Amino acid sequence: MTIILAVNYFDRFFLSDSFQKDKSWMNQLVAIACLSLASKVEEIHIPLLLDLQVKGSKYVFESKTIMKMKLLVLSSLQWKMNPLTPLAIFDYTMRRLGLITHRLH
Repeated sequence: MTIILAVNYFDRFFLSDSFQKDKSWMNQLVAIACLSLASKVEEIHIPLLLDLQVKGSKYVFESKTIMKMKLLVLSSLQWKMNPLTPLAIFDYTMRRLGLITHRLH
């Protein structure tokens, strides 16, 4: 679910006016920010920002820079962090039909 949320945040941010498509480093920074935000929504143990970055990648960002990008993502998404996804509909439908009694996490 964390990955699905991160991709959802990235896609929604990518379509916003805040995303600057002419800057090559922006994709990587936004991906890290979205993964960090999604992990805060879904995970019990949140990874460190440094752990979310790929070793040997072209860019390595400071925590302060990632935090600023997270705020930009949050504001451009208007803080709507629990979007409706196909998994949420599936989970809801299975519960209503009585086929499952626990969450799909």
